[in-house]
Amino acid sequence: MQPSKNTAGDHGRPHGNWLSALCGSPGLSGILFMALFWLVLFGQQMGNLFNALADSDSCWLIKTGVWMLQHQAIPAHNPFAGPDAALAQIPIVCYQWLFEVALGLAHQCLGLQGVVLAVAFCFGLTYLALVMGLYERGYKAVPDILFTVLFSLLALKSYALARPALISLLLMAVLLRLCHKNLSVRQSWVIFPVLFAFWANLHLGFIAGLLVLGLFSLEKSWLGKSWQPLTLWLACGLVTLLNPYGCDLFSYFARLADSPFMNHHIFELGSPAFNAQPLLLAYFLLVLVSAFVAFRDSRIRPAEKALFFISFGLSLYSMRHVFLLALCALPIMASAIGLLRQKLPLSVCLKMFSFEGFVRSAEKPWPWVICTLLLGLWVSYHKLNTPTFPQKAKLSGVIRYLNRHEIPTPLLSNEIWGSYLLYYTQTRSYLDSRMDMYGDDRVQELFTALSLEGDWQSVFAKYRFQSLLLQPGTLQTSYLTDYCKGRVLYRDERAVLIDIRHLAPACRATTKPNS
Repeated sequence: MQPSKNTAGDHGRPHGNWLSALCGSPGLSGILFMALFWLVLFGQQMGNLFNALADSDSCWLIKTGVWMLQHQAIPAHNPFAGPDAALAQIPIVCYQWLFEVALGLAHQCLGLQGVVLAVAFCFGLTYLALVMGLYERGYKAVPDILFTVLFSLLALKSYALARPALISLLLMAVLLRLCHKNLSVRQSWVIFPVLFAFWANLHLGFIAGLLVLGLFSLEKSWLGKSWQPLTLWLACGLVTLLNPYGCDLFSYFARLADSPFMNHHIFELGSPAFNAQPLLLAYFLLVLVSAFVAFRDSRIRPAEKALFFISFGLSLYSMRHVFLLALCALPIMASAIGLLRQKLPLSVCLKMFSFEGFVRSAEKPWPWVICTLLLGLWVSYHKLNTPTFPQKAKLSGVIRYLNRHEIPTPLLSNEIWGSYLLYYTQTRSYLDSRMDMYGDDRVQELFTALSLEGDWQSVFAKYRFQSLLLQPGTLQTSYLTDYCKGRVLYRDERAVLIDIRHLAPACRATTKPNS
């Protein structure tokens, strides 16, 4: 075998630098990954692009994970009921129990810093898989990868949260990369079932994974005239039954997907609001144009084309499926940018865009990637800003009050505040953001009562509510304090805590407040 020629700039000198001999050049994939990792890791300091604790669901996910670690069991009923017997009887399905345990473990080790670190680590690994996958498929030009990855951040930055959708994003990126690798039959029958066995216990996103694997398996069976890929896909589907709930996990998923109240009130379950999200509309148009340009590229497989249109339709139906579109569109966008770049005349200052990446034999991205991850772990542990939930500052006054005083319970608040109270206090709100646990009928009833609509007095009596936590300056707050003579226990510019045990007789009757 002939030794490789020296690259331009080496001038025939031997590689005597020990660092170069050990690590080599990071390559285009390594450089892009390191840049994106630091962008994610310090996103909160860089224009607040990312905030891993921006969602109230993270509160109960962390607490549930800590509860399972402490009790070495998966709860069958609401584990955060407090003294309320009615709350304690509500059944719970921990369909993402393994992710909750991992999140709870990170919290027990390093607190919220550990949670933020875990989110940054998973999101960084996602982009590592994406960049390396594009590089291996021949998309090596700087603009093809760089602009593709940056455009995908428009759709995927909202997934950099301490929520189980984050792990589905990572595993989907891994799955797509595996589907394009030439794995042996033995490797496929080990790797894919193990992947789906873990995925089924981490998040319901494994359903989308089965869809992706099914399309690629169908393509391979059709081209190879063999049933073996479809048999592997069926085996992966059967492996997902290895969860604490078995077949019931699929029926539970069907009930969630058919929940009218949740689909109407939870933002990410609805269709994209393009009038409020113009950047998302621009992204949808961009990927659609890219598909028409890039479908002539032979590197885009038939399964990818079918998956693109399926994910595009699913994303228009529900915001929750945008992650699938963003991942499937990566090679399509990279191909479209490359074709466009070849047709446009490049000026002298843009000649660098014709650079096809580092191609010398010394390219070794993995050592640089590993070093970046380890350094990121150390630095994130010593972050300048202590991570916290954004609502903590807004509710700090009422949180201090609840931690110092006993109030009459049961307490009712909105679902978002209920999750923050669950994390920061021992006082439980009857409602929090675990909407699927309460069920459509109960949540609809509580939402109506909290707005003082319908026969709200009967609902208050039914659940024996003793206090309410509301926003100041609202019609409901004024009605309960001024007309109904509810006693204010605590008030600031963010929240009002009202004792409703001794309301005026008119408010205990069937009369309704003016809307």
